[in-house]
Amino acid sequence: MLFSGLLLSRLEKVSNYLNSAIEIGNMAWWHMDATTGFVDFHRKKTDMLGFDYNDFQGKTYHVFTELLHPEDEPKAMEAMRDHLSGKTEAYDTEYRIKTISGNYRWFRDFGRISSRSQDGAPKSVTGLVIDISERKAKAAELVEREKQYRLLAEHTFDLVCLHEPNGRYLYVSPSSIPMLGYDPDELTGQNPYDFFHPDDQVSMSSESFINDSDPTSKTRVEYRFKNNSGEYLWLETYTIPVFDDSGDVVQLVSSSRDITSRKQAEQDLNAERTLLKSTFNAIQGGIVVLDKNLTVVQHNETMERWSGKPLTGLKCRDVFPECPNTCQICAAENKASPRIQKEKTIEYTLQGGEQKTLRIMSYPLLDGDVAG
Repeated sequence: MLFSGLLLSRLEKVSNYLNSAIEIGNMAWWHMDATTGFVDFHRKKTDMLGFDYNDFQGKTYHVFTELLHPEDEPKAMEAMRDHLSGKTEAYDTEYRIKTISGNYRWFRDFGRISSRSQDGAPKSVTGLVIDISERKAKAAELVEREKQYRLLAEHTFDLVCLHEPNGRYLYVSPSSIPMLGYDPDELTGQNPYDFFHPDDQVSMSSESFINDSDPTSKTRVEYRFKNNSGEYLWLETYTIPVFDDSGDVVQLVSSSRDITSRKQAEQDLNAERTLLKSTFNAIQGGIVVLDKNLTVVQHNETMERWSGKPLTGLKCRDVFPECPNTCQICAAENKASPRIQKEKTIEYTLQGGEQKTLRIMSYPLLDGDVAG
């Protein structure tokens, strides 16, 4: 008697735990007689549909299958037949079922044969049914969002790609054809590092595509990428990581554009600047460039050699202290005729104390008005 009492107490606790789990998890157990079709079930099964438990109790499974969505009913019935006939180890299906309001909700229904007759035929099936409507709604939302993103990706001039965390292409937009000469299928599954210029591979492999200080922010890199003709194009790529619910990076989304023309223009401009700087410094006479406040913004090497110090940031009178207090050759101070070239001769003390006679010529820099 004591053993029976302990067993009953234990069973009661287990039953309470199961009922609590059922209430929390939007699920219900069911038990079907495989020979008669009569079903017994937890009342949560009808509660989730909005029906009265008593209206369904003591009836066959048909009271539920009649509520299935017409597109899902054949599949659900076939899943049960396959399990009862031994084709599958378990009954497992998903379907839409009509609620009391006339709307459909998504459920996952699964179970197994729980008892057999003496000849081995299925006698009963026991299982669980779970409301998965919220999961289905989120999945449908993701599919729709993916369609929208894909539509945008396929109609933009930029190259939009989806990558594995190691960089391997999962998706490549059609703009890869005009930009790189590759069909998207030719790049999908490939590693972009295989297409990088050899001089860029080391820097790109050490480049972090995730900002450690702000993991959700995008990163920007410039590199050379081999196109289908074997030529290297300069690409500018922005990358942003995609995280799962645990905070782990599961994918990378990148957007790239061809900046080869811009890079060539930058190289041409730098070459031009280098040439101008070399010419500027090769002039034997001293040159000082002032802004409209008479502050030195640039000077050549000759002028620095004469003065013995860097001049940038100094005032004109600090550079030429021998000039008279009232200077009429600088365009910024010559109010009467600021746009006219002026010149003046002064005595200038070089770094070592040597006196030198300088002829100072002033050329106004105009930007609508005198700018320097």
